[in-house]
Order: sequence, then C-alpha cells, then structure tokens
Amino acid sequence: MMNRTMKVAVFLSIIILLFVSISWTVMILILGLLFIPPLAVIIYAFLHGTPVIRREIEAVLSSGKDFFLISVSKKYITLEPQFR
Repeated sequence: MMNRTMKVAVFLSIIILLFVSISWTVMILILGLLFIPPLAVIIYAFLHGTPVIRREIEAVLSSGKDFFLISVSKKYITLEPQFR
C-alpha cells in the first residue's frame, strides 16, 4: 500500500508528464543522472572535509610554530610545522 505522500508524488508526476513532452522528460532525466551524483559527492566532501582540514590547521598553528609547509605528493597533502 502507498502512503499519502507517495500518492501525492505520483499524482504530481503524472500531471507534470502530461504537460512536458517525452523528449524533454528523457533529457531532464539524463541531465539529472549526470549532474546530481557528482554534486552530491562535492557537497558531501565539503561538509565532511572542511572540519578535518580545520582541525589539522588549528593543530599545526597551536603548536607555536611561526609558519608551516604544505607538502604535496602523488598520494598525500601534509601540513608540516617548520622551525626557523
């Protein structure tokens, strides 16, 4: 059995499909499948990666060093406190 929200969604979908041509529906579906997953990954990485990067930078800056070096390799990006 479908609940009330599902029935409303199906009803609205049928009404929208009556006013939109099949080719537009297919194009919108394909564009949605192309853009929504990468956008979701970008948002997920931003939401979960920003606090991690912030913690690392705060840890490096709280160590009392004047500056730090960002080392980039093929596999890792690391923050290294530097001595003068």
